[in-house]
Amino acid sequence: MTWHATGKCTEPGKMQHPVDGKAWKDFDTKYSDFAAELRNVRLGLAANGFNPFGNLSQSYSMWPVVMYERELFHADAKPGVETIDVATGLKFNMRAMVLWTINDFPARSSLSG
Repeated sequence: MTWHATGKCTEPGKMQHPVDGKAWKDFDTKYSDFAAELRNVRLGLAANGFNPFGNLSQSYSMWPVVMYERELFHADAKPGVETIDVATGLKFNMRAMVLWTINDFPARSSLSG
């Protein structure tokens, strides 16, 4: 989970990992406290809201995902979730941030309110 901090882009001007991109660099500049913990997670959210035939009878629930992510994203007195880094065996407080979204226009309207 820390390759983005230790791996190096070998070809200038080419993107090997999202860490080489402008969005990641701008985010790290703006939220330096988040970026200071190399094991914090940056996520991409892919959502599909296109439903041309009106088939909304899916029998699954996203509720468990929504409840768990609340612990990762909301900044309380101690933000994040206590996690064990298996590489070192040490506990740390992992936080997560949605950095990218990939969606169609119907999903975009749902995501942005």
